Amino acid sequence: MHDKLPPLPLAKCTNCFEIKLAHRVCPNCGHYNKKTKVFEVEKA
Repeated sequence: MHDKLPPLPLAKCTNCFEIKLAHRVCPNCGHYNKKTKVFEVEKA
């Protein structure tokens, strides 16, 4: 029996090219699915 977790589905953001989880909003720039901006990222 295998006790190993499956690898995370990683993808590259199409806007800023950062590595992110697939099918998730990019935590770096807030984009999802090429051109939809979901939220603004605040600079503290």
